[in-house]
Amino acid sequence: ASMHFFTPTSSLASIEDLSHQSPRITEIDAGGPTPLKSNVMRKRFDFGPVPNFVLANDTNESITTPSTTASTQEDLTRDSQLGFTGDPPATRRRFNYYHQRSYMRAHDLQVGAASLISLHGEGVAAGDIINGLFRMGYETVSDESSRWTQERDTGKILSKRAKLIESGKTVDGPIGPWDNAACSDEVLVWTSKCSHDGFGCEYPIVRARGLIPSSAKDMVDLLLDSSRVKDYNKMSLGRRDEHCFMSDVDDTTPCSETGLHGETRIMRSQSQPPVIRKPVELRLLLHARRLSDGYLTVGRSVWETEEGTADLNDTSATRCEMLLSVNLIRDVPGFEGKCEITTVTHGVSPGIPVSIGKRIALAAASKYIRDIRQVFDK
Repeated sequence: ASMHFFTPTSSLASIEDLSHQSPRITEIDAGGPTPLKSNVMRKRFDFGPVPNFVLANDTNESITTPSTTASTQEDLTRDSQLGFTGDPPATRRRFNYYHQRSYMRAHDLQVGAASLISLHGEGVAAGDIINGLFRMGYETVSDESSRWTQERDTGKILSKRAKLIESGKTVDGPIGPWDNAACSDEVLVWTSKCSHDGFGCEYPIVRARGLIPSSAKDMVDLLLDSSRVKDYNKMSLGRRDEHCFMSDVDDTTPCSETGLHGETRIMRSQSQPPVIRKPVELRLLLHARRLSDGYLTVGRSVWETEEGTADLNDTSATRCEMLLSVNLIRDVPGFEGKCEITTVTHGVSPGIPVSIGKRIALAAASKYIRDIRQVFDK
């Protein structure tokens, strides 16, 4: 049977595909403590109605699941319990999403929790959880230490480059000024073991890096636009934004719910890999912020229950899990319209031997960058 592994935006690589085969970044000044330190309002947040709640435009391509198409009678019953009146449920679908419960694994986020935490203000504040995820994602993607093992082709490229520089020659650009930067059409790939114990630590972490013919702003806009997922993931059945905390990645105003600036949302996506009968589904919290020379996005799976399970009444898709998804997008100085993306993926693939999962993850990470490149090459 064919097996698959998710990249940060749900691109997939199958087993069949395998047979063919820095300087410290600082964030912008947000008028207060930086998000890497403490940019969180120390209070509890409750998922109640707020004025700035936004859901993706209903005209966007979206997926349909039993959890997103609850019966009108159920909506009416809930409206009665909550005291809602006025428009019928069909015209208020985006508000109904707001009551979906969400839990995230936090054993490795250093927020004083050992398992799953509610994102509804029950205990640790949502802002602390998201900030912990951002901090871990930033530190992982910007780490150029020896923890990363170069894949064979990457090792050859970097070794050849080092000899060229030692001989007094220069590397023809575009290329960034940071360590192990990508050049031309290269796609550099590394793997690493998980640096902590706990859930998913036996699965490898994969990092890939390559140049994209676009600005960092256009690149992050593509990744944040749920209506454009099919542009770079041909197996995608759609991605829907279930809840949006803040919707402007460039906004430096702290969110009233999380105390963080940038863009934060909970999304649900489905893809249909070849030979797999059911679609595979990913429900993810995505957070994005602007840096001094680019953008950083981080993501992690969220669940409907505190046991880390999906809606048991929905059997239309197979739920997968992403422990860490990071995209570091930096403009290349001196080369307008060129940016570099570094992506980190740490996914869980139960039932698949770790050695096979690693091979699939490597192929998927490389394919992810090449597929995005093609979007801007058109």
